[in-house]
Amino acid sequence: LFVKAVYHDKSLGLDSGNVILFGRSLGGAVAFAAAERFPILVRAVIAENTFLSISHMVDEIFPILKRLKNLVLKLKWDSASAAKNIVQPVLLISGENDELVPSWH
Repeated sequence: LFVKAVYHDKSLGLDSGNVILFGRSLGGAVAFAAAERFPILVRAVIAENTFLSISHMVDEIFPILKRLKNLVLKLKWDSASAAKNIVQPVLLISGENDELVPSWH
């Protein structure tokens, strides 16, 4: 939402192409999506303990819901797919002791 506001409101005084996005967990997925959608605004992406997608997280955290997830998931937040289209530098930070998102995710 912030990146969209910057894109449409030049009075904010932010220099286009110099926005560095930082997101943690779900915020990392939002940063990936914003960088993919507004590439001319984003200079780099920093994501801390984010995940490949909501779908993958459901498989990891709630394996019993694996068969039902396509019926209930409206938002994909697919960082793995978005990353393929991002041309900006990306820094991924992951911790082995994260209680929710596995470090390999």
